[in-house]
Parts: sequence; C-alpha cells; structure tokens
Amino acid sequence: GFWIRAVYVIFIYYFYLEMTGMPYEFQVADSQSYIEVAGDWASWFERDKFWTEILEYVNISGISDLGYPLSLMLPVYWFGEEAALIITRLIQAAIGAYTSVIIYRVARRSMGESTARMTAIFCMLHPVLICYVGMSLKEVLMTFMLVLFIDMGERMLRSRRYSFATIAPLALTGFSLFMFRTVLGLVAVLAVFFALVMIDTRIVSWGKRL
Repeated sequence: GFWIRAVYVIFIYYFYLEMTGMPYEFQVADSQSYIEVAGDWASWFERDKFWTEILEYVNISGISDLGYPLSLMLPVYWFGEEAALIITRLIQAAIGAYTSVIIYRVARRSMGESTARMTAIFCMLHPVLICYVGMSLKEVLMTFMLVLFIDMGERMLRSRRYSFATIAPLALTGFSLFMFRTVLGLVAVLAVFFALVMIDTRIVSWGKRL
C-alpha cells in the first residue's frame, strides 16, 4: 500500500509541475492555501508569536479547519514550503497505507479474517484514497483519524477496560476530529454515546457506562 502511494506521489508531483507549472493539481484551491497558511504559522513560530497569533486566528475562524495546517507547519518550518510538499505527501502515503491496517483490525473483530483481508485490500487499492495522497489536502489524515477513533473505541468496549490509558487517547483523537470538521467530531462523539447506550449490559454495566 505504501509503495503504490509513494510511487504515485512522486509521479503526480512532477506531472503537475509539468502541466501546471506548480506542484499542485489543476484549478488548485485548498491545497495551495493550506501550505501558505502553514507557512504563515511557521513564520509566527520563528518570531515567537505563534500562540498570540493562533489564538487570534481561532477567535476569528474557529477550530474546524485548524488540524491540517498544524500538521504541515513543522515540515514547512524545518524544510521550507517546496520540500515540505513532497515530504508531507510521502508521510500521507504512509498514513494512507496504515489506514488499511486499521480497517483490517476493525473488520476482523466484527466479520472474520477473510472479510477483513478483502476490506484491507479494497482500502489499500482504492483509487480515490490513492489520489488524495498526491494532493496537500486533509482527507487522508482526516480519514485516518476517524478510522483510528473507531478502532480505539471499539477495542475499548470489547476489552471492557475503562481506564485513563484507554479513555484519554480516544478522547484526544475524538477532539482532534473537531479540528478537521466540526460535524465529524460531533458524529464521532455521538457514535460512542449511542454505542454505550445500546450495548448489551453483559458487556458494559450501567455503572461503567456512567
């Protein structure tokens, strides 16, 4: 899964460069703006003004589109905007490939080994998921975070282990979804809530639900 995506990232980078004069897709919009925003934030970080400026940004724009530029900020700060493009897309290739592994785990717990393998293969070879790794857009990371949230939540409920070590990572991942899409974070929280309400009492007692 990773090598398919990595080869595509390199190919599409130079293809866009040849066809558009920039390493961005045709009629570029969000891809370029995310990198530019990350560049601005990196300059704030360099001038020790990051927290002041970011709080003002959140006050004006909210947190619903904060996550992806934050993930780009340090690569842009360390390597510059041009090098950060290819580096972050290769990181997305790894994240996209690992999403297939998490999908496999979720499917295996619910539907068995053979179905889980097919699910992982479909995810690994899904053309849309491959296509997005070659663009500086948040969909790859957002999908990974959502699938990770589902995996951690389901594992917690099935293992019946309710401690800080299991709840805190789930809560942090759920909160991070609000930084990509507010409605996505809300749906994730509601999913856990309804799972707790509807799950069999033999698995989770009402005391532990509360």
